[in-house]
Amino acid sequence: MKKAKKILALVMAIGMALSMGACGQKPEEGGETKGDDTKTINLTFPHVFSSTSNQAKWVNWIADTVKERTNGGMTITVYADSQLGDEPEVIPKIISGEFSMGMHEGSAWADAFGQTQLGVYGLPYLCTTYDGMKKIGMDILPDSFNEMLTDAKCDQIIAFAPISQGIRGMFTADKPIRTVEDLEGEKIRTAPAELYVNAVKALGCTPTPVPLSEAYTSLAQGVCTGIENDPGTIMAMNMQEVLKYYTPTNHLASFNIICVNRSVFESLPEEYQTILRETIIEGCSKQFDDCAAENEAYLKDMEKSGIEIIDFPETELAKLRTNCQPLLDQFANEYGLNDLIQKMVAVEQ
Repeated sequence: MKKAKKILALVMAIGMALSMGACGQKPEEGGETKGDDTKTINLTFPHVFSSTSNQAKWVNWIADTVKERTNGGMTITVYADSQLGDEPEVIPKIISGEFSMGMHEGSAWADAFGQTQLGVYGLPYLCTTYDGMKKIGMDILPDSFNEMLTDAKCDQIIAFAPISQGIRGMFTADKPIRTVEDLEGEKIRTAPAELYVNAVKALGCTPTPVPLSEAYTSLAQGVCTGIENDPGTIMAMNMQEVLKYYTPTNHLASFNIICVNRSVFESLPEEYQTILRETIIEGCSKQFDDCAAENEAYLKDMEKSGIEIIDFPETELAKLRTNCQPLLDQFANEYGLNDLIQKMVAVEQ
């Protein structure tokens, strides 16, 4: 009898040990074990914007809202400030699925795929107001961009909606820009994407492609004498410390298109797919309005910081439009995008 009891105790001890081991096992990579034995799905969302920027605020809103609407079943880990690399490093990893999603301008996606036509939304003077920008971004861009991705066999990603980076103007450190002629010889920092470089050339400047994370240092060291960007980005990255003048040339509406890796998206439960898509679209729509409102506040903050805002005459703006028109014509003729371009331009006509 005693021997039988000892055997029974040994069996129970082994069972308990195995049970404890199972309870403490490491979750599978890519998720975490929850109390109900389901697994949290985690998506990665790196971007190049400052963590204090309007764009980062709304990406965080999307992440928080997705977590709330899935009851914690899906989370999005956001990496701001180029933590995981600059655009040329990050975008290929979104395309491959190493990263789940990201937001980049059409020209950056275009360079990554080697498909110039994808940058059409970055053409100068498609629109010059925030109302026009929102109409293009929410009503025209998503479907047309996805169609171009499919046509170019670049459908490893799916576009949902863009986030607004505002409407770009010209910031300078060495002299004010009061006429088109004043732009000549200015070494202007621009995004390292072909379309942006060509747009800066069309404006009459010398383009200096520099990653956004290196823009402040390049301005401080005189590598660039200015930068073309929106007031919000300038203030969020403290570049007002190395700049003196702002000329609202309003030459480019900057759409950062949120795209999700297709394989990652299609691997999600259908309910989560719907939540992710609808939350991104809702967040982007709200962000356009918020970005426009914050732009007004940033202009006031810029003036207080000592940046002079130049009154750029309409006659000079008309000259810049004329100088940039060949870029629009090139895209219309070479890539068969005349209808799309005219549809976007007509938003403000």
